[in-house]
Amino acid sequence: WIKHNIITDAWSEKLILNDLCQYYNNVNYQTELSISSSTIQTIDFANMLKDRSSEDDITYWQQQLKGCEELDFPLDKSRPMLPDHAGEEVHYYFDSVSTDLLAAKAKENGVTPFVLLLSALNYLLSKYTHQQDIVIGTAIAARDDVESAQVIGFHVNTVPLRTVLSADDSIANLIEKTAATCINAWRHQYLSFDQIL
Repeated sequence: WIKHNIITDAWSEKLILNDLCQYYNNVNYQTELSISSSTIQTIDFANMLKDRSSEDDITYWQQQLKGCEELDFPLDKSRPMLPDHAGEEVHYYFDSVSTDLLAAKAKENGVTPFVLLLSALNYLLSKYTHQQDIVIGTAIAARDDVESAQVIGFHVNTVPLRTVLSADDSIANLIEKTAATCINAWRHQYLSFDQIL
């Protein structure tokens, strides 16, 4: 199984695996194939996204990102004159107890676990940088209708999530701000990231 991220996204991977399983069962057990073919193709999907983005989206992103600045991380080492892309990866996996606790806390606050973790990341970045205006880019699937849910291809867009923290924010208030940021970004997800920039 070889897949390149420029051709398909994680959503497509599920569609492909489902089709492969059905073909396997058909060949191996003579079961009936029930593969639903999409009425649209990737090019149709790309054109739909262009049609969905509007002046309203452009205005939203212009207002949302007006005056934002880069995060100023304190450095423990000097930066090279030319980027060398040398770095490390840190992997962390939540155990089932932590996952259940995260889901319960998210539900208690009326948000998803993603919003809860993003709120924590906003707070952490604010403490490290001593800045209150935090912008974090995240990938979004842009597949919110039945037709696009069945199209195999790379259909991911990046949206910037900007949260402006305040010194008197409570945790609940920060979570609420972050949730509003995510909802608004989702509503305006069809403008491509290069157009946003």
